[in-house]
Amino acid sequence: MAANTNPLALFCPQSATVYLDQQAAQAALDQYGDFSPSYLLATAWSEAAQTAVGSTLSGENRVLYNDCFVGVWAGSLPVEFDAERGLTVSPGDLDEAVATAILLADDTADQDVRGDSFSKVDAFRVGVLGGITGCDDSFA
Repeated sequence: MAANTNPLALFCPQSATVYLDQQAAQAALDQYGDFSPSYLLATAWSEAAQTAVGSTLSGENRVLYNDCFVGVWAGSLPVEFDAERGLTVSPGDLDEAVATAILLADDTADQDVRGDSFSKVDAFRVGVLGGITGCDDSFA
């Protein structure tokens, strides 16, 4: 498993539980919008998925794959309200996702732990536009 690279939401493999820092999620909601806490949770669920399939990715590449997988999820959401699914995505939500990706980025480009802002936004974009195949081609 990757190091704790997103302290705002994390996956604990021992208990198979995703945890969310509710105060941080509320602050992200207030500052960036309603898709921000969703992005935080989705990165932790992406880590859970990588753990479940025995991914051997590590470090920055693993974290960027999580960002890409969040993009896959966001890209799968309907644009118009779907009563059955209950969730939709709007252009504003994608802006909120980008802001959250930047929030979670390495402080400097030479850290190579979580990915710099450009890498995280690019990974998310690859997932939205290229789906899981795009993520696999870019990070696996």
